[in-house]
Amino acid sequence: MSLLKKWWFWVVSAVFLIIIILTATNPNGNVTQENSDGTKRQTVTGTTSAAETKPTVTATDKNALTTTSAAITSETTFEPSVVSSYREGTYKVGTDMPPGEYKVFSGSKDLDAYIEVAKDSTASIESIIANALFRTFLYITVEEGQYLKMRNCSAVPSEEAPVYTPVNGEYREGMYKVGIDIPAGEYKVNVDENASLDVGYIEVSRDSTLTLNSIIANEIFENSTYITVEEGQYLSMRDAVIKEEK
Repeated sequence: MSLLKKWWFWVVSAVFLIIIILTATNPNGNVTQENSDGTKRQTVTGTTSAAETKPTVTATDKNALTTTSAAITSETTFEPSVVSSYREGTYKVGTDMPPGEYKVFSGSKDLDAYIEVAKDSTASIESIIANALFRTFLYITVEEGQYLKMRNCSAVPSEEAPVYTPVNGEYREGMYKVGIDIPAGEYKVNVDENASLDVGYIEVSRDSTLTLNSIIANEIFENSTYITVEEGQYLSMRDAVIKEEK
């Protein structure tokens, strides 16, 4: 009887040993079996945790997911700006930027911006065709082969630039394209109350080349003066203000 017990003891021990080995080598409880054609199949004998269970997606759920995905894409897609902006730097016209007219905006109200047009890249004084210091905005026309230098400002093609809208009915320091930014007509111009020298400056030009030859009239004045401008001309003001008549 003791021998029989010992025999069953060893059989049971062997069975438990086999189970332990199979569990250790296949922790998920998957058992690989061979089909009659020689291929193998895997049978899952263990349990799957809730975290591992994949939810069943119905046709309705799929439609909802597709709609949500499209909505997210629509909300996070932004149309690129149509405005071509050129930041400060030196540009070769016809290579780095197209020839034409640009509206140039200062990058600071406290520091004058600088713009320069040159006929070559020698950086010599003789190569300068036109230049200007300004604090707000102006127009500039450049031709093929010229060089445009900008400091503390950026340029936008004039046809893409925003049209000036008077703030509180006032036109302050800047360069205005008559017929676009300001109507043609006669204006009373006053010295800006914040002018450092108590004088103002106005200038009327036939174009936006910023050359001396383009100037039709200019004046340094105290207190106030009058100026008449025509369609297509340019009116520049510094330390001056025009108030719309009510």
